[in-house]
Amino acid sequence: MAVTFLAGNRAVGTSAERLSTFTLNPSGWVQLARTTLENPSDTILVPSLANKRYYMVLCDLRQTGSNIRSATRFNSDSNPNYAVRHSEHGGSDSTEISQTFIKNSGSNLFDGFNVQHIANFPTREKLQISQYVGRVNAGAGSAPTRHECYGKWANTINPISSIQQYNDQAGDFGSGSEVVVLGYDPADTHTNNFWTELASVQAPSGSAGIDTGTFTAKKYLWIQAFIKSTGGSMSSVFGNFNNDVGVNYAFTLSDNGGGELTIGSRTELVLVNDGTLATNETAFINFFIMNVSSRDKLLIGHSVKQNTAGAGYAPNRREIVQKWANNGQITSFQLGKGGTGTFDAVSQIKVWGSD
Repeated sequence: MAVTFLAGNRAVGTSAERLSTFTLNPSGWVQLARTTLENPSDTILVPSLANKRYYMVLCDLRQTGSNIRSATRFNSDSNPNYAVRHSEHGGSDSTEISQTFIKNSGSNLFDGFNVQHIANFPTREKLQISQYVGRVNAGAGSAPTRHECYGKWANTINPISSIQQYNDQAGDFGSGSEVVVLGYDPADTHTNNFWTELASVQAPSGSAGIDTGTFTAKKYLWIQAFIKSTGGSMSSVFGNFNNDVGVNYAFTLSDNGGGELTIGSRTELVLVNDGTLATNETAFINFFIMNVSSRDKLLIGHSVKQNTAGAGYAPNRREIVQKWANNGQITSFQLGKGGTGTFDAVSQIKVWGSD
């Protein structure tokens, strides 16, 4: 924000002067449109989108019949104007050029949750980052599957005006499947943000855990956590929902680009790259959740661990999809740890949500 000098070249002034001088421009992710299927279909079209510099797309995809696949088309363009680099189940990258859509998932016989981030500069090719988690079988006994995709739409003339999820497999997107499109532009001044802060909790100094307390249940959740170890090393960092420590969690993950690890029937969410979080080392966690009652909760997450301080040491990373096999909605989140270290007072959890 630019500084306006007041009478006498003062950079500060009276309350009345300050209120008349400074203009706040609140903005954030706003819901542009959503489409929810009333009947099974191979397409979910979200039309007539406002032109925004960035889009975030949340997809609740429910399988019916046979296999489904999540794919994206922009402006109903079904010509071979798309190119993709993707990895399924943590495998080696595959590239596909001159495609008629951007493939966000493999061919699956189960429900899925897909989060997409899209850059929409009108005179540049449109770039998309997509993360997908598939439920596989219901319950914590089977680990979820994951798919990551980096795609582009080779259109340098038009901004995106519609987003379509397309299924080219034998099944259909089932009733209740939906696509929610959010938009953000630096010039926005709206106040009706899609994401509402549900919880913001700082760790008590030297605590063995952090608890958000109860927050309002929402269909979509976005959770971030910053962690700093103090007084010793943390051998692990884990999480739980609603204080559930039963064997109701399952995950699929990759550390530092290594091989895929899949484990079911766990008592916690695994969050940070395995290995010691030494005293004064930090970690950052970011994940999205589809939080629908009577269905397994599906998570897409990433975390980064500082490692040894200084630019001479690379951080560690984790890519992870998880599920919580519980029919109730998530209304609280707990962070715990192993080892002698505790959570420094700068450690914090933030939770946003929306229906």
